[in-house]
Amino acid sequence: MECKCECGKIISVIGSCLISGHTNSCGCLKGKNSFKHGYGTNRTLTYNTWRAMKDRCAYKGNSGYYLYGAIGVTVCERWKNNFINFLNDVGERPSKNIH
Repeated sequence: MECKCECGKIISVIGSCLISGHTNSCGCLKGKNSFKHGYGTNRTLTYNTWRAMKDRCAYKGNSGYYLYGAIGVTVCERWKNNFINFLNDVGERPSKNIH
């Protein structure tokens, strides 16, 4: 069935997905929910830096874990699950094209 999302986009959705709650937007909410802070639906250099920092410190499967998490480096509680706190404290990451 065709549905109109709150953002205005029209998409085709399986009825059972609407009933179950599995689908509740065209995908625009997925971006907002995954970022939790409304920073946007595209991952920025700053967001990717935050995620990479967390991964190096917490996930044994990360190629940099042995340099961080394995030796006890952790992410502070203020930043661990809150990108906005990280962003407020350190600001935007500079562009990769800085000379």
